[in-house]
Amino acid sequence: MQISRLPRFIRYASALALAVLALFAAMRPAAAAPAHKTEGELSYSSHSGLTNSADGSTGTASTGFQVLLPDGTTRDVNTFGEAIAIAGEHRGSTITLFEPVTLSYTVTVPDGTTINLNSQGGVTYAAISGSSEPPLRVESGSTVAIVNTGATQVARVQNPNGVFAIENKGTLLLGSFVQVLVASGGTAVYGNAPQPAPGAFIVDAPGSSRVSAVQVVQPENQTAAYSGSEGETVVDLLAYVATADSGVTVPVFQLRDKPAEDPTTPSGAPDNEWVLATGPGGATVSDADELVTGDYTFTLRPQGATGDYYGYTVTLTVSVTMPQTVDELRETYRQKLAHALAAYAEADYLADDWANIEAAYQQAFDAINAATEETAMQEAVAGFQTAANLVPTAAERLAAEQQRLLAELDQAYAAYDKADYTAEGWAEITAAYEQGRQGIASATSIADAQAAQQAAVSAMAAVAQKPADPGTKPDTIPATGDPAAIAALMGLGGSAMLAVGVVARKRG
Repeated sequence: MQISRLPRFIRYASALALAVLALFAAMRPAAAAPAHKTEGELSYSSHSGLTNSADGSTGTASTGFQVLLPDGTTRDVNTFGEAIAIAGEHRGSTITLFEPVTLSYTVTVPDGTTINLNSQGGVTYAAISGSSEPPLRVESGSTVAIVNTGATQVARVQNPNGVFAIENKGTLLLGSFVQVLVASGGTAVYGNAPQPAPGAFIVDAPGSSRVSAVQVVQPENQTAAYSGSEGETVVDLLAYVATADSGVTVPVFQLRDKPAEDPTTPSGAPDNEWVLATGPGGATVSDADELVTGDYTFTLRPQGATGDYYGYTVTLTVSVTMPQTVDELRETYRQKLAHALAAYAEADYLADDWANIEAAYQQAFDAINAATEETAMQEAVAGFQTAANLVPTAAERLAAEQQRLLAELDQAYAAYDKADYTAEGWAEITAAYEQGRQGIASATSIADAQAAQQAAVSAMAAVAQKPADPGTKPDTIPATGDPAAIAALMGLGGSAMLAVGVVARKRG
């Protein structure tokens, strides 16, 4: 159909619609061009094990930055600014630097962020530095940590132009082997003083332009065991603690700007002194006191030119065992036996059962007095506990008797036939049965439970059966125990005997 043949109003409407569509098309903005980052992402052949290849490990990248997110996933980026932006979106992230970065502006580190300088190599490197402004800022209310875990040399945050390196308005935690440095004429950290991260403390000498975190190396073992001899004193124990025989590696408190290659054994370590803190049970003892069995607590007091270092102490616990004579061993195990008996209360048992427990106790007591070896004494105490545990309590005795009595009552009730009784009579039997069960269940003694059962049995037996129909001749012998049935049987028997006697007389 040609448009010219359409009605005039339809042609006008079509033209108007085309005009409106053209207007909307002209007003709609052009499609946005794809966004392009000004700096491309680095390409890593593997995101696992991303480490600095300069340290001899098998990492796949030696440049760039990695962000470890709180969920355990990682993001590899090209610039420090990108890493900071990601950390700002994910509180609790850790940024690892695989190359030094120089900033011409101040970067505000997001709250909860950890900056890991572990992959920065020698002391000549400044991991983060600024060209004219402080490179890093910690805002008020924020907590930021800068760490260098596993490194053997200091990694620095510095500003070579003399301006302070970090502006700290919040909480700045410095970890081991981190140094904040300005070249001259400035302060390393401006604002709040830095705080030690776990395993480190802060060294900031008066007038110095740098702040270093110093590692505290804990001993490999903080417990030891010592077998003493008769007559030894705490002095002998101190001599043992000071030797390698105790198995304690003396911790090193490193007060150094440049740790040695092996940070656990630096030269010039401060002197350390073990000081007895408490004796067995926390008691105060002196060096001259004789040793007794128990735990002795010592604290390490690191000494140096400036005295005790920042209150850091290490605790060592030494468990001392002293040999006992046979009499001392017997007394020890008699006390253990008494303690074992105290776990049982006479009020919880029947008289005969408690007598059995006392007999087991006396048997164990005699065995301890006769023993000469500690093993036999241990067996005596254990034997008493086994025997006592087998003796039932009064509550257990009652529960067992209640179960037996209830079973017997159920059996007695089941022997009755409802058809043998009137409705009223059967109701009496059932009520006596139910009352008996309740009495047994609520009894607080075996005697009460037995009395409740006997009362129920007697009450059920006292209910008479309904009389037999006079016009009906019983087909079977009535059940034994039915009074009416027994009387009937006796009557029948007497009549029969009388009839036999009459016949005999007639025959005679």
